[in-house]
Amino acid sequence: MRLGLSTWCFLQDDVCSAVRTIGDSGLRYIELWGEVPHAYHDWVDRARLKDALSAYDFTVTMHAPFTDLNPASPFRPVKEAVERTLKDFVKFSAHVGASKVTIHPGSVHNEELIGRSVESVVSTLR
Repeated sequence: MRLGLSTWCFLQDDVCSAVRTIGDSGLRYIELWGEVPHAYHDWVDRARLKDALSAYDFTVTMHAPFTDLNPASPFRPVKEAVERTLKDFVKFSAHVGASKVTIHPGSVHNEELIGRSVESVVSTLR
């Protein structure tokens, strides 16, 4: 079993500093937090992050962004934007060598939309 930490607990630092802090502590599992200011795929220096990770024997997982993203949305323009964002994030996760990606399924706030929302999130995650 490998014990580790999420970079979420170091959001006051840049993601590479968080990687070094976790790695230097002797932990060998790291979850990269996929939100700004950390491992959001459009904001991070990919080469610098990959280099920081390569200094350690980490099992790497990613936590997909979820702020303002709702995979359960049944509304086509929102669904398409969420799918593009998650697809780009999964590609980025593969680039940095992640073995898993955690994705929140989203939420629905209207009982009449539950059926369509469930269909929406299932098709998005597939």
